[in-house]
Amino acid sequence: MALARWKQSHLAPWLVAAMLKARGDSPEVGALLVAAARVPLSAPQGLTLALHSVRLLREQRLLDAARERLAAVPLEQVRARPTSNKFVHAERLLLATSWEAFLGIALERVAEEAPWTRPTLADGRMEQPAAFSYAALSLLNTPITARRLVALSSDERVPPAHRQQLRWTAFVRAAILGDDETLQALATMLAESEPTARSELRAMLGRTTVEERMFEARLLVMGLPVLSVTLVTDPRRIWHPGLTTFTSGKDNWWCTLYPVQATPFSFVSEEERVTAVSEWQRIVEAGSAVVYFSKVALAWAKEHPKDPRSPIALYRAVRASKRVCNQNTPEAMAAFRHLHRHYGKSTWAQQVPYVY
Repeated sequence: MALARWKQSHLAPWLVAAMLKARGDSPEVGALLVAAARVPLSAPQGLTLALHSVRLLREQRLLDAARERLAAVPLEQVRARPTSNKFVHAERLLLATSWEAFLGIALERVAEEAPWTRPTLADGRMEQPAAFSYAALSLLNTPITARRLVALSSDERVPPAHRQQLRWTAFVRAAILGDDETLQALATMLAESEPTARSELRAMLGRTTVEERMFEARLLVMGLPVLSVTLVTDPRRIWHPGLTTFTSGKDNWWCTLYPVQATPFSFVSEEERVTAVSEWQRIVEAGSAVVYFSKVALAWAKEHPKDPRSPIALYRAVRASKRVCNQNTPEAMAAFRHLHRHYGKSTWAQQVPYVY
């Protein structure tokens, strides 16, 4: 309707409406872009048309043209407009030409998004820290390899809290993927800075087989509710001091994930792009935290019934099912039954006398 009205009237308001509905593969996008380019930025609809022109050019994979169009928009014109400012920030991230450029944009001071995260200095003043914006976190939660997250965590421009978050997220993904090399590298780094998990990380590093290291890593993830396969979007968790602290259900571990076709970053090599999508698909197939933990615990307990860690894993899986989304699953019920049937007198079974 908006497109038809614009074709009839050629009025700027209808052009804006048509641009808002259009996508990069829409057959009319070329005509819309030509019309939008004729509207000056000083016009009432000029800024909106310019910004959506950037989006459509990017969706068409005309990246140089999108960057040129975005560069023509004066930043001072959008800073006083919160919606436009966020739009420009997101487009700048999507049009970055390298990981270095992406980080430079992502780590701009954006404490105005969540001022409660600003730490208090000794003299009572509030410090405004560099932090990932919501848009940057959202993009980092698309298909990116575990090894790339590790590399990003090594950039000195990234604040310490974000470095730890990137490393723990990579650790969880590597544990699911069975990436032993990445897990060992991360365990070594994290053991130096995470006293809460140090003993289990060192226990993992002390195991002599890949199978044992994988189980130790997965068992550790089951015990730390702050960990997830994605970076948390609530910035308050970044400053949280305790890995073992439970919050509301949806904030512990992770829920059901969904397939994503490709990474949004244009500068990623084809090899890394394919690997990232493959890794993400395997993580999606592993299921939610409850499903994944229950499968891991059950498989280990059946293969190693006398291992003292078996009832611990089952207990952690059942406990997680009470404190995270996707609770009432067949996998969690099976873990509960196995724990009480085979380890009913253990302290671990006694801590979860009822499954729900």
